[in-house]
Amino acid sequence: MFLHTILLVLDLKNDAEKCARKLHRIELSPGQEMIVCEKVINICAQKQSYDLFFGLLSQHLCSSKREYVKCFEKAFKDQYDLAHHLDNMKLKNISKLFSHLLLTNSISWRVYIRLFLISTKLNKCLTDRTLREYFPGIFPRDNPINRKFSIDFFASIGLHGLTNELQEEEDDDDDDDENENRIKDLRHESRMQEDNKQEK
Repeated sequence: MFLHTILLVLDLKNDAEKCARKLHRIELSPGQEMIVCEKVINICAQKQSYDLFFGLLSQHLCSSKREYVKCFEKAFKDQYDLAHHLDNMKLKNISKLFSHLLLTNSISWRVYIRLFLISTKLNKCLTDRTLREYFPGIFPRDNPINRKFSIDFFASIGLHGLTNELQEEEDDDDDDDENENRIKDLRHESRMQEDNKQEK
């Protein structure tokens, strides 16, 4: 009954503030705020594109009840840990929801900073040249298409820092391609000039 009531309120799609007030009127047992939080996140994730309604709703929930702040902070960490299992659309929607909460200071930046520090340590491990041979599939160097996919993937989940080295290699390859093209153009111009001289 409790979940059904929550889903009915969320389906109404009133403005976010009204929806938050209706959710507050539901008598919750201790710990049920987390269930509300998870439902908001899950429904947001299922949408075809991000709906600002869920960011505003989450913001109103956090601003009106401290328990929701804790729940959304915990959910942020949980979702971060599960990010590699999410498809792109869910990942984008959830990222935008939490970005909204961070930018409106609805949840503490400490959660993000802690995760950032973890990813920094991870970055050190993953980019350690002595360990490189153990991660060939994660950071492929075999061809530009695989390398580009890896760069785009890590950028889409907010871990673009892990691919700095790959990006530098891609930039170098682009420079090499540009130089090769320039050399080809110069050779072509030179041939054209020689042909013109011979015609005269």
